[in-house]
Amino acid sequence: MQQLIYNKENETNKVKSFEEQSAVGWKDNILVFDNEPLEKVLIKLQRTFGVQFELTDKSFNSKKIKGNFKNASLWTITEVIKKATGLKYKSIKENNETKKIVFYK
Repeated sequence: MQQLIYNKENETNKVKSFEEQSAVGWKDNILVFDNEPLEKVLIKLQRTFGVQFELTDKSFNSKKIKGNFKNASLWTITEVIKKATGLKYKSIKENNETKKIVFYK
C-alpha cells in the first residue's frame, strides 16, 4: 500500500509505501513493531492499553523490538519485551488496577 505525505511547512508531498498492519492494525487489535526502538514501542503500548510505562535505564531506549501481536494482552507483550531485552519489570496498581509498568535492569 501507499500513502501520500504532505509537508505543510514547505508545501511538498511525496508518495511512500507502508505496511498496512503497522499503520492501521490497531483498529483490529493488531500491534506490529518492526525493529522499532523500545522507547517508541512503550509509547504505543501506553496509548493502546492506557497504562503508563517507565524505563529506568535510558540506555535501553534504542533497543530494537520486532513483533506482531494480534489480540495480545498487556502481560503477553510485557513478557516478550522482558525476554527480548533482559529487563525486569514491576507493575504499580491503584485500586486493583494496573496504572504503571516500570522496566528496570
